[in-house]
Amino acid sequence: RKANDKSCYDDALTDLADAIYQKTMGNIFFVKQALEELVRKNALYYNVMTFEWTWVISSRVELSNYMSDDVVEAVKGKIASLSREVRRLLIVMAYIPKTTLDVVMLHALVSYGDIVIHDEDQLRNVLRVAAEEGMLKQQKQQQQQQQRHSIINIDNERGSSSGSSKQMYFVLAHDRIRQAALELAMDEEQQRREEFLIHISFTLIQFANDANSKTTTTTAMDWCLFAAISILNTLLTSTTQSESQSSSNKIMNGTDLAKLNLIAAKKSRMGGDLRKEYELLLKALEWLKSEEEHALLWKNYDLTFELYDAIMVS
Repeated sequence: RKANDKSCYDDALTDLADAIYQKTMGNIFFVKQALEELVRKNALYYNVMTFEWTWVISSRVELSNYMSDDVVEAVKGKIASLSREVRRLLIVMAYIPKTTLDVVMLHALVSYGDIVIHDEDQLRNVLRVAAEEGMLKQQKQQQQQQQRHSIINIDNERGSSSGSSKQMYFVLAHDRIRQAALELAMDEEQQRREEFLIHISFTLIQFANDANSKTTTTTAMDWCLFAAISILNTLLTSTTQSESQSSSNKIMNGTDLAKLNLIAAKKSRMGGDLRKEYELLLKALEWLKSEEEHALLWKNYDLTFELYDAIMVS
């Protein structure tokens, strides 16, 4: 609606503010998402003729109907409106646990299928766009340990080393962005989604293997193995059995996945996390039982025996 005088403008602004407050309760992140949703739906726009913000809704009730009751839905709408590269970046970050990702690993994770990031400079531009859109925020290095999300570490200058003082750290700007990105991923066609998750998992496993090949002790890259196994195990629990296997078994069978869980269980025990060890051992056993009529359960006698023995001990 157009404001003809200051009093009218103040009344109109009050209606807008009240409608947004009822949806957001004043949370600054939610307020921003609500305003951006109104802009995307052309209910709120900047009039270049009068140089003022204008809204075309006649009442606060009608105005509130333009905004989602669930802020996650609003964030999903925002993410869906961004480029495919930015959407892929946010989904990858949503699946990765608390850790610091360098640009090399992130490039390998994001580039897959019909989305190809040609070089690290292009990836840096994607990161900056995501930050400008409010999906990522810059993170100070000393604050990393306090974050629950993955943190992206990129060099501010081309060609600078990982030890450079001119570095930027990016983190998801809000918990709801992670939730929205995961829900957006779930909206993908199932086989396409599972193949992408397998790509993420195997990329992480490759990074973990490269690090572990240089030492026999636990490494700072062990998180890659745990993150990969966590993702792969969702294929056993969150999808129907036959469909899950049709995707995952293109690359690995139940025995391979059971062995991975067993390796992670041993690392958990070495780290003193006995609860995690027990959970991973049970998952390993589930993968052996996932084949038709438990065909793999005793096919590899030594592996099956080792699993049952470790479960008894734990």
